[in-house]
Amino acid sequence: MGTARPGWWLLAALSWRWCGAAGPVLRGGTWEVLEGVEVVWEAPANRKQPLGLLVLFHRGGRSALSWWDASATCEKCTGMPEEKAIVAAALARGFAAVAVGCHDGKSSRWEPEDGPFVAHGLVALTGARRWKGVPLFALGVGCGAGFAATILPKALPPSMAVRGVHLQLMTDQAGLSTSSVTKAFKGGQGVIGAGWHGGAKATLAAPPAPNVVICHMPRDDSVARAARSIKHAWAQTGATVLEQRAVPLPLTDAYFSDSVSGLSRAESAQIVAMLRVGGYLSGGGFLLVDPQRSAWRSVISAPIGRRGGFELGILRAIARDSLAPFKSPIAEELNRAYALSEVSAEFVNATLSFFLKGLKDKKAP
Repeated sequence: MGTARPGWWLLAALSWRWCGAAGPVLRGGTWEVLEGVEVVWEAPANRKQPLGLLVLFHRGGRSALSWWDASATCEKCTGMPEEKAIVAAALARGFAAVAVGCHDGKSSRWEPEDGPFVAHGLVALTGARRWKGVPLFALGVGCGAGFAATILPKALPPSMAVRGVHLQLMTDQAGLSTSSVTKAFKGGQGVIGAGWHGGAKATLAAPPAPNVVICHMPRDDSVARAARSIKHAWAQTGATVLEQRAVPLPLTDAYFSDSVSGLSRAESAQIVAMLRVGGYLSGGGFLLVDPQRSAWRSVISAPIGRRGGFELGILRAIARDSLAPFKSPIAEELNRAYALSEVSAEFVNATLSFFLKGLKDKKAP
């Protein structure tokens, strides 16, 4: 649905960050093209050598630029709240974060052909930064999870074996058995991840790493069933598998200001109030309908053209947000609250602790 936008003069007057705004604050990612692959990376400022390297694979509709805000070192970055929170948590725990882009630069969907390019790019980056020997971990969402689970481990050289993988929103719609997965891929079906285009002989029969986290949203029954099947099968091979469930969240007055940079608590409360008046929230503040299929944008945009204080508060908020699918921070946070199909940073600290524990357990006698 199209959304009317305020004039350029009003956008210029209102596009500034208000006091009290929250959301993760990062120093800024560094954008580079290495071996033909787009990478954006940031290392913890207080460590000479990171504890680990967390490689990030975006979902369909997003890119390597989605994990950081625009800065002098990444002018085209378009940070999204959940992605930025994942990076912030990784840096705080001593990990370096590296987002990788699809090599052709035209598609947001991961393909098996991206494997060698990603491997070459990571080898070049770790060599240039002197990160050789730093344990490698991966986090993928949707088609990025399918790539991290099936293509990445085989593409990397033995010296860069993946030590742990966090997979969000990954589904095996054809079933987990080796025969069914291989048959589905040979038949050209996209069986792994939202929008995964597939490639012959890719399989989920073996775990991608000794330590695996499977994060899903139980509201999506197909993904939840696949997560349970994958967890059981991989645990049988000796892998340590942690399951995480991202459930729906209530929209409190501070819901958006707690996650969206540049949004004040007052503006957040006004957005929530508009959604409540529009009939989109339950008595407990939970979304009643899937925001990816509802007309919430028309409710948020309704005050345009008015001049009351309440309406101007809403206008200030949407003046800084396109409200476009896959690109809007407000839209992403609504999708996360509904908990059907969206990136979630909720369990990233638990994931990183799980990864570090796996490293310590391996070193123990």
